[in-house]
Amino acid sequence: KRASLLRAALLGALVSFTAEIVQTLSALRMASWIDVGMNTLGAMLGAWAAPAFLPLLGRSAMRIRQSFSSRPLMAMAVVMSLMWILISLAPFDFVPNTVELHDRFLAANWRPAGTLPSDAFGVLAALARSSPLMIACACLALARITGGWTRIDALFSAAKHAFLLGAVVEVIQIFVVSQTFELSGIPEACLAGTAGAGLTVMATR
Repeated sequence: KRASLLRAALLGALVSFTAEIVQTLSALRMASWIDVGMNTLGAMLGAWAAPAFLPLLGRSAMRIRQSFSSRPLMAMAVVMSLMWILISLAPFDFVPNTVELHDRFLAANWRPAGTLPSDAFGVLAALARSSPLMIACACLALARITGGWTRIDALFSAAKHAFLLGAVVEVIQIFVVSQTFELSGIPEACLAGTAGAGLTVMATR
């Protein structure tokens, strides 16, 4: 037990120290010995708690695997939703301090309507960005229909899913340097999800 804690502390300290050295090469980051200490402590706590949580994680993974195998459409909806979230938040350059966060709030766009693409390339790019969400909502609607839901209820469920995802992503984008909060992104996400689900609903008639 003590040997495991010691190895975890040494590994955590080594990785953290390396990361802090790399941060000295960036003008946007600041190296700190406090970070090294806290990361080392976190590695030790993780090694100490792992024996208790690993069985729980194994049972949870088994339940997820069984759920996905029995409901593949819902599994696809989850995977495509996560893919859309990752695409929307890339490259994950989160704000490093409160000053930057203040600037992010000032740069937020609160107009409910966004600007439409001006050319065919812009339309294709918008569709490509929205395609994972459209596929996710299509799979969700189809899963609802096969589960006995009415088509209109399935459509509303997919639209609500897209709305909630759009709201979550836009709020998180406040904390991402290369992204901008745009209120219009929420109805756009809802529209994309509804379009994907609507096509599925019409195809199942």
